[in-house]
Amino acid sequence: DEMYPELDRVVDSMTYAEYEEFVMEVSTNFEKETEENAFFRAKRRKKLRTEYETELINMFIRYDWDKSGSLEYKEVFGILAELKFSDIDAEMVEALVDQYDKDGNGAVDEDEFLELALDALLTLTGDGSLIGSIADWVFDSGPRVNMGVVREEKKRVALWFDEADSAENDLADVDLTPLGELQIINGFEVMCRAADMQVNKADRKVFYDDKFRMEMVRMLFMKAFVYVDKSSNKQAIGENTTIDLEKQLSSIGSPDGCLSKEAFLETIDEYKMQERKLQEFKKPRMGPRHLLEKMSGDEDLWKNVSMRLKFCDIIEIQSNDDVIAPSPKVGSRFDLYTCRPDDIKTDNGINWILIVFNEAADIDFLSSNYSLFEMEK
Repeated sequence: DEMYPELDRVVDSMTYAEYEEFVMEVSTNFEKETEENAFFRAKRRKKLRTEYETELINMFIRYDWDKSGSLEYKEVFGILAELKFSDIDAEMVEALVDQYDKDGNGAVDEDEFLELALDALLTLTGDGSLIGSIADWVFDSGPRVNMGVVREEKKRVALWFDEADSAENDLADVDLTPLGELQIINGFEVMCRAADMQVNKADRKVFYDDKFRMEMVRMLFMKAFVYVDKSSNKQAIGENTTIDLEKQLSSIGSPDGCLSKEAFLETIDEYKMQERKLQEFKKPRMGPRHLLEKMSGDEDLWKNVSMRLKFCDIIEIQSNDDVIAPSPKVGSRFDLYTCRPDDIKTDNGINWILIVFNEAADIDFLSSNYSLFEMEK
């Protein structure tokens, strides 16, 4: 219509020769604009690379927390979120990684990541037209990106959860030196011990062994600060990371904290009730593992929760030999490490949990109130 405004496509008609000429002209103009657009996009891309390559490589190194030399879906998701791509989802990131993963190993190396990141940054301009590409190149009006900062080095406090009755504690076998200076406190003394006396003998045997308690710790701790927002049609993950840790642990006042002894006992009762209902309706039971993902009914959402978190992180560890490195999320209030070997003998049970606190208020509170339970490394 814009090219032939005098032509009424309802009233007028064209001969085949006129139609052929029309198609050729449209194709020629399209190819010409596409080539010109590509030229200016390439210029803009080169400028972005000059401006951001060093920062992008530093970001790659920061998110390559296990020092494998490549980034998987979760790490790429975190980087794109930090670069202010607010509309991404897990499926989109998986498709991106697959597109740029030239060797097909399910991850992107440094060169592949640079190509992905630069192409992604080009889309932040929001104008893919020829005029838009020229303007971006001439006026340098592309994206302005905050690449983040390196996490501050300071002494932190961590809660350690392990099998209390085991002859050997895994803490001595785990290399935590990459995390810097840590005060390690027995987490069961902080979060669970107060509930021990109120658990009956039958429940202690069936529901309250250490592996089950660690599943409870992982679930309750994350849900004390992270929630599923169901206010819109599309469910989303929200973070309440400004909530006071002391209040969450407290049984004083109303309501009880989400990490109090009452919360633990109530959650055990809820777990038993849900299992009874599933058995009654002849549905598969949850079992005692992966309670964070299974217990609320939003399993798919919780499986990918770490991707969507900005102020806390969940990091999965397979064995004591894995690298335990700081989370790349420099704004994280706490980082929860879970060692869960793929072991049929233990039914994929958790071996240990480490929760590292990064903010001064949490560090001061835990150190001041629970140093009595400090553990030797």
